[in-house]
Amino acid sequence: MTSALANLRLSDAAYSALIAECKTPDPRERVGLLAGRDANVERFFPLTNHDQGRNRFVICPQEMSRQTSAAQALGLSIIGRFHTHPNGPRIPSPADLASLPAGWVELIAQVKRDGPRNRLIALSAFDGQSRGVPLTIPQHVSGEHVAVSL
Repeated sequence: MTSALANLRLSDAAYSALIAECKTPDPRERVGLLAGRDANVERFFPLTNHDQGRNRFVICPQEMSRQTSAAQALGLSIIGRFHTHPNGPRIPSPADLASLPAGWVELIAQVKRDGPRNRLIALSAFDGQSRGVPLTIPQHVSGEHVAVSL
């Protein structure tokens, strides 16, 4: 991706995988790669968070490379990354913004393990600036989800 996105769309499979990953009992941030074509996220590839804290993530470059290769084997490109904020605000932290590669989209989720309302925000980074990206989710889950603008 080399230009700003007009709208990011999540497939049923990608959305379901993201939410399932969020609801694991591990209290640390969950993280993964978003793969698809153009602005259509078709698959989610989870990654291991190697940080033992609860408010950040560290990704192993070799694991990221393996998951990128798995996406490419399916004819998909890495569009961006996903992570959760289970213990903090749903807005991006300075570390999130600083580590987001140019041209990637980032989804940040705040998922209620025991509640009906999940919150997702999408943003992108271009020219050293982050911008909110409109997000489209599968119709049948829209009652469970709130898309939040930056």
